[in-house]
Amino acid sequence: MPIVLKHHQTSQIYTCNLINGYRLEYYGTKFWDDMDKANEQVEEFLQMMGDDPQDWELYEIEESKMKIFNVRLKNDPKNELYLDDAGRPIIKRVE
Repeated sequence: MPIVLKHHQTSQIYTCNLINGYRLEYYGTKFWDDMDKANEQVEEFLQMMGDDPQDWELYEIEESKMKIFNVRLKNDPKNELYLDDAGRPIIKRVE
């Protein structure tokens, strides 16, 4: 199951520009395939992106939810992804 980053206070899911398997850039949910790899890379990744690692936690999700996250983002960096109290994705548009 994919592992994503969730903000401790806001429940925002970490999104950014990524490169897919076809080497095409897209805006989507940052994820890792396994917890060991995520634990190894998360701190360096967040520091490289200019974010405080203390603000984010690793969060395991189902593959189907991961796909929904990226569909809802619509490849648009003005969309921010959050989880509501029931764990459902919510998009907030930043202008």
